[in-house]
Amino acid sequence: MFDAFIVWLRDRIYHHLVCWLIKWRYAAIGIPVALVMISVGLVKGGHIKSTFFPMVDFDRFEINVAFTPGSGEKQTIEYLKRFETAVWAVNDDLMEQYDQEDNIIERVGTNLGRSFAGQESGAHAGTISVFPRDLEGLPFYGFDLANMVRKKIGSVPEAQKFTVGGRNRWGSPISIGLMSKNLEELEQAKEYLMMRLTELPQLKDINENVALGKQEIRLDLKPKAYFLGLNESIIANQVRQGFYGGQAQRLQEGRDELRVWVRYPKSDRLNRGQLERMKIKTSAGEFPLIELADYHMERGPVSIKRFNGSREIRVEAETLDPFTSVPEIIDQIEREIMPELVAMYAGTSYTYQGQQKFSNEALDKILKYYALAFLAIFLILVIHFKSAYQSLIVLLMIPLSILGVFWGHGIHDKALSLMSLWGMVALTGVIINDAIVFLTKFDGLLREGLKVQKAIVEAGKVRLRPIILTTLTTTIGLAPIIAMKSVQAQFLTPMAISLAYGVAIGTIFILIFFPIIIMILNDFRTFTKYLWTGTRPEREDVEIAIIHQKRNLEIQNIKKNELEDEINQKHQNENNE
Repeated sequence: MFDAFIVWLRDRIYHHLVCWLIKWRYAAIGIPVALVMISVGLVKGGHIKSTFFPMVDFDRFEINVAFTPGSGEKQTIEYLKRFETAVWAVNDDLMEQYDQEDNIIERVGTNLGRSFAGQESGAHAGTISVFPRDLEGLPFYGFDLANMVRKKIGSVPEAQKFTVGGRNRWGSPISIGLMSKNLEELEQAKEYLMMRLTELPQLKDINENVALGKQEIRLDLKPKAYFLGLNESIIANQVRQGFYGGQAQRLQEGRDELRVWVRYPKSDRLNRGQLERMKIKTSAGEFPLIELADYHMERGPVSIKRFNGSREIRVEAETLDPFTSVPEIIDQIEREIMPELVAMYAGTSYTYQGQQKFSNEALDKILKYYALAFLAIFLILVIHFKSAYQSLIVLLMIPLSILGVFWGHGIHDKALSLMSLWGMVALTGVIINDAIVFLTKFDGLLREGLKVQKAIVEAGKVRLRPIILTTLTTTIGLAPIIAMKSVQAQFLTPMAISLAYGVAIGTIFILIFFPIIIMILNDFRTFTKYLWTGTRPEREDVEIAIIHQKRNLEIQNIKKNELEDEINQKHQNENNE
């Protein structure tokens, strides 16, 4: 039955369609041109989304919270219990809504003293780790579950940092590194950027990567201290010895070593006011600390991060909708926010980190290696066809097949990503293979004596069956990956869509528009030869296959004549002897 369908398709539909398209080829060539323009417009207009990396649903998510350092663990524990209660409340709501017997959330883990992947540590920080069951078959994703929990918890204004979500495998969608040698200006630029990012409705969980430390006492020396030969180190050491203690002696008692520390009695080190009355020893006698230095309270950083030799503060944010186009958001930030930030803080520079950085690095590698592969493919085609002209015809089908990649992502509402680009790389080989099969048959029919138009039509009819079978086996084999919703399959879905739809649409272009391209290029070569020689050649005479065939015949004739001359000369020499 399949054979009967192929014969009917070949003789009743395809034959007449190709003949009609070749007849009206200059009007028909406008169809792929228009499709290219429409597809590019859909991508540029945002109807077909694009992003750096595909959204891969997470199998767990975390509730991270960090309060002001030094606030104590009681507050942190109370909020962690509140968060856990909200998680189980969401679980009960979902079980009732979708009539589930088993829990949606399998287990919950609590970690006091650490949050934000270790950036915050201490009693003021904590994490709730939520482990849902396999959500395949349910009408929501892991990020939907995280958003439900976030909504159930509500706002936490007391927290210095608060996020609900899973870790992105590719890094933060929005990550901007601010760099400056002026620490005060850098801090102001960070605050301004975080304030502006909160105005964007597409973003959530806006945080910095610098954790605040505990309160510190900062000393500012007065001129009298310098006059007495003191510096910050001398005064800080005496303050430390008085309040924390200094080792005065070590004693050995059997196997044990005893250390004797000397410091003020507890009654003299209870509050900061006692610091002012502390005596600082100098070569000129003892002086109260208040006469030698002023002091103020300030929180110090837990760590100092640097990038390219400058101190860096990285501001990161997650997207509210994980399927949103990240490049569009970054373009908006680049247009509306960063010029104002640079104008206000001239000593501050910035660079994009996170997904954009990793995407650019990966894209550079892809372009580098694909350029070498593309060159190798072109050289192989030139060797096979013995013509750069026909090799370029084959390569021309690659951009046309990429239209299928765009349409496939639009049909499945998937954003174009770096994984889609890997699928395009694999698509190149399949499309080139189909085009080679078509063009090789066309050249063979020309050598058999068929006219150009007849050879084009017959090549398409002969290669219709193998090309269709190749397309069907490829697309059907990739269909399960496209249809699967599991976390593992989501890594491969963009590549599968690129390859399946690229092959399907590319095959249609090869069978329908490839004959038109061959005929139009034949018109061009015939016309240019006519302009060069003044004589209109036959269509077959400008085709590479016929040119090589005639050249081979000429070479064979020359060799034959040379051989005959050699034999005649040999016979003549024998007769003379």
